Amino acid sequence: MLKAFLVCMCLGLTILYSYLVLDIFGPDMAQISKKLEKELSDLDEISLSPMEKTEEQIRAIRELCGELCDTTKPIVPGEFMGTVTSKVDCHTLFSSPVFHQPALLPPQAWPQLSKKIQDQYTYQGRSRGRQGTQGI
Repeated sequence: MLKAFLVCMCLGLTILYSYLVLDIFGPDMAQISKKLEKELSDLDEISLSPMEKTEEQIRAIRELCGELCDTTKPIVPGEFMGTVTSKVDCHTLFSSPVFHQPALLPPQAWPQLSKKIQDQYTYQGRSRGRQGTQGI
């Protein structure tokens, strides 16, 4: 009985320690931002359509945004509205050039958007998209 207790305590401490180590030595968001900024600047050298470049910009933003952009996280019900929590590195998010890229396309009608971008607007099909001819 004592052995089982000690094993459980060791396992619990190991898990707690691993979370602390990951939190301290996890990915450096500034380095990730620089890597993504370079990837986006390299897009000028690659022959992609403006729509494909826009998709790459969105991918880079989602990667840097991390948990904050994860729309699949469960919502915790509240008295007025639900909540979702995420780890956020505000300094990196607000200072990263990844978030300050010029638009590559004018507003597009729904049918002109790629399937990837339509999926972003509809939260991967969990919400209905507006399919009119007006720009989004």
